[in-house]
Amino acid sequence: MVAAAASRVGHSVLHIDPNNYYGDVWAAFTFDGLQDWIGELNNGPGGGADSSDTVATGVVDESSKNPEKHLRDREKFVPLTTRRRLLHDLEQEWFVPDEKDSEPRVGLEAAIEPRDEGNDGEAAEEESGDKNVSEVGQITEVIKEDAESKAVTEPENAEVDSKQSEASTKPDRVDKAAGEDGPDKRHSERPSWSRKKIAENSRHFNLDLTPKLLFSRGSMVELLISSNISRYTEFKSVSRVLTLINGALEHVPSSRADVFATKRVSVVEKRILMKFLTACMNEALPEDVDPSKQYKAYLKQHKLTDNLIHFVLYSIAMVADDADTASGLAATHKFLTSLGRFGNTPFLWSMYGSGEMPQAFCRLCAVFGGTYYLGRTLDGLVINESDASVAAVITNGERIDCKHLVMPAHLCPPELASLEVETTVGRTIALSTESLLPAEREQLSLISLPPKEGRCDAYTFVQEVGPGAAACPKGLYCLQVTSGSGGKQASQAALSELQGKDDEKEKSLQWSLSFDLDVVKPKDVNCPPNLYLCNGPRFELDYDQSVDHAKRIFGAMYPSDEFLPRAPEPEEIIIGEQEEPPGVEPEQEEDKAKDEESRGDADDPAAISAAASEDAPQVEAKQEDVDRPQQS
Repeated sequence: MVAAAASRVGHSVLHIDPNNYYGDVWAAFTFDGLQDWIGELNNGPGGGADSSDTVATGVVDESSKNPEKHLRDREKFVPLTTRRRLLHDLEQEWFVPDEKDSEPRVGLEAAIEPRDEGNDGEAAEEESGDKNVSEVGQITEVIKEDAESKAVTEPENAEVDSKQSEASTKPDRVDKAAGEDGPDKRHSERPSWSRKKIAENSRHFNLDLTPKLLFSRGSMVELLISSNISRYTEFKSVSRVLTLINGALEHVPSSRADVFATKRVSVVEKRILMKFLTACMNEALPEDVDPSKQYKAYLKQHKLTDNLIHFVLYSIAMVADDADTASGLAATHKFLTSLGRFGNTPFLWSMYGSGEMPQAFCRLCAVFGGTYYLGRTLDGLVINESDASVAAVITNGERIDCKHLVMPAHLCPPELASLEVETTVGRTIALSTESLLPAEREQLSLISLPPKEGRCDAYTFVQEVGPGAAACPKGLYCLQVTSGSGGKQASQAALSELQGKDDEKEKSLQWSLSFDLDVVKPKDVNCPPNLYLCNGPRFELDYDQSVDHAKRIFGAMYPSDEFLPRAPEPEEIIIGEQEEPPGVEPEQEEDKAKDEESRGDADDPAAISAAASEDAPQVEAKQEDVDRPQQS
């Protein structure tokens, strides 16, 4: 984001990446690409603990062994000798044989039917039948309706709800591929998979290292729209939000239609919930509310039952039991105001994985002159001892001068800053032939699991994504499990908890990958004033903290520049000078300017106003004459 913002306002940007792919720990891979990434992480070059004299390809560069020859007066060289791993302790597990057994090939061809490589996205969109797939480049601001009627008192025949109900009545070809005659037949005719078959369908996978969702009115969506980066991205609306109650998955009632459709809430509870959600639409904190009071106590004060408190606290606000009222109401308001903007839930999922988000910013940076160099490591930094600033970087034995340097915190030399691990996030990626909550049509689901003793002391978010979002081949579901603490043991425990004691769900697992992700922040910082450190992924459902951090870095670098102003459309760009209107000579323009200047008394406001009103139609006519040839 920082590189795109700097390039957009005219600054020269060079982006050096030691990896041979975009995004680093934010990336998404095909299945073969993920296996290569695992091998690089375990075996060294390009992903492990690479040294200052080793490039990403593992070839030793002799010219980088003598960096002092690039130094000038009063400069010193600080080597980048270590690279801390943010992702570690990988554990990959297969639940299918190396080769397909001699079982009947029931429904196999339909489940893994290959698609044309150039039309993967179109095929995925067509197969899902989901009306919520849309190019965010075509997202426009909708007229803001009355908050109460839009999110919580929206009539049941509103446009969004009617579209959702209409879509839900249509048969889903994805589920039909696995079995269209109900769950029992689907179990008996589950497509068989093998390691070889999964590898053959590698290009149909888009597996995220750090998956994220976007609130429809969150900071990332607003930034994508205002900067026009949305034209590089495509999203799909999350179709359902689920929660786990007494070992069973239940739909979370959030909109008016959900509240009155659910059977999990009594009639009296529905009235109480609707009244509370309507009150939460007000952004301002009520005057009679103590903001430091626990949000859970505030919910009880409004006569919410334990059943309703579970929905509001753990699936709508998604805050801890001890969260204060101010933060709880803010989180609830954020959820409710995002409802109905682009779908029936507040969330969007990036088509082809969250790894598309960093690539979208890279595209904008490149369009405005930024240069990207993949697969090249940094040997070290050149520090100017006179003002303690970064004067240049040494890469592959070459010196590159710079005014500002932005780098990941885990690459920073220890003498400039040490790192503190705030928490270790647990990640599990799993492939399954069965949805956690089967439905007639393919669903894109979010499941929020609150802190639980024995699993972790933070939330666990689970996204279930199918082929309609181009995350996996037809016949499979991709489960992205992220636990806020406790490492991979917590995410693995959460996946087991969701499967429960259902033998069919256990048999549906085909493959899983679990690893730890360290959330770090610099401490004991002794960095040069023009060196800025990026913390990396945080444990959050969306990108709010990341956007705020990027804005702070850019503001420190260029205080007077706007952060990511709107990029023009290609047809709005005019190359060269505008041509003079046909039939108008420069001398005529000068005479006309003199006449306008002499018209009326300059000190008389009425004369100035009259002159302006007389000139306005003529100016518009000229503008039309100028624009007409360009439009044709």
